[in-house]
Amino acid sequence: MQNKYANRLKKPSIAICQPYIILGGRLQVILGIVRALNNLGIEPDILTAGTSFSPEKIAASYGQDLRFKFRFIQQHLPWKLLFLDYQVALFNRGLEKIASQYDLLIDSGNSQLFLPTSIPVISYIHFPSEYLLQMKNLSLHIPDNQMSYPLFRKLARSFIRPVYRRYSQFVPGRTVICNSKYTESAFCEMFPDATGSTRIIYPPVALNQYRSKPGLRENSVVSLGRFAPDKGQLKQIRLAESLPGLEFHFMGFVNSLKYFQACQVYVSKNKLTNVHLHPDIPFFEMITLMKTARYFLHTMHNEHFGITAVQAVATGCLPVVHDSGGQKETVPFDELRYISLDQVTGIIESLERKPVEDLNRMVYELQQNAEHNFEESVFTRRFMELLNEIL
Repeated sequence: MQNKYANRLKKPSIAICQPYIILGGRLQVILGIVRALNNLGIEPDILTAGTSFSPEKIAASYGQDLRFKFRFIQQHLPWKLLFLDYQVALFNRGLEKIASQYDLLIDSGNSQLFLPTSIPVISYIHFPSEYLLQMKNLSLHIPDNQMSYPLFRKLARSFIRPVYRRYSQFVPGRTVICNSKYTESAFCEMFPDATGSTRIIYPPVALNQYRSKPGLRENSVVSLGRFAPDKGQLKQIRLAESLPGLEFHFMGFVNSLKYFQACQVYVSKNKLTNVHLHPDIPFFEMITLMKTARYFLHTMHNEHFGITAVQAVATGCLPVVHDSGGQKETVPFDELRYISLDQVTGIIESLERKPVEDLNRMVYELQQNAEHNFEESVFTRRFMELLNEIL
């Protein structure tokens, strides 16, 4: 009898899996899952091949008081030399060898390739790798120049594509969570058998860290995102060049030093006094700039979710984003979305002609949408409900 009750009280062993972890939106989802597990009294492992930061930096960057352990696997492989699709294939192969040590895996690697079938798996999809691999472009995100993706990288993808095509499979009964309706539609296009069985749990956004009321604002534009080709800061800087009456602030950690330096060179060469770059800006300074700016600009096409737009809304900014992808869900007002970048000037000028009360009303409605769908407590509650069903 004693053993029976002991087994009932034993907490399940759970691991969150991600081939390589960098600071950004995906890490915030991982930490949101950790929070949900902690609330159930579970301290998970985070299985990864490596991180772009020291684990201690999580507390400094995100202010999280969470209980988890990093477990680094397959460290003998040259991960930094491998493209992401190869990392996922090798990492998922390695998961099968240690899957028996856990009761449940929560995978964040975006692919169904080689995922273990011996134990339950929850697959959180930011966007399916299988969908990207079938495209002619390397990414749905449009880079600033095609030299960002050299020929040998395209060749590398051509070799791995048949592997994904043959071995990626949706396992009936597997729990698949998508980060937006847009991502869900892409996943079900690749795996028609999954239609009707996927769920949507939007990524968590710590709105309390950003929350500010709309009101009188400076005539400025902010942009938030890691400095990398797919984030498109160079496009935005060229736009700022045509709007000298607006101050532009570009903030984010430096993911690509070469790309950031290219941005610096362009600003300096063209003497753009209204453009301000803020690499690796401290959180407090970033929030201060966002709370004083009127507009937030985002230029990625087919953004899978758009966490920075939600953060900007929370600070009281009006987001101006591309009319595609998950941004249609985070920014539901048509008049704030553009198809061509040369439309942005007209959008801002149109907004400038509106009474301040109308602009504040738009911000308020956007904030209410964010509270209902994207607040981190909503993510935690929905994920806990899912875990309770499974466990």
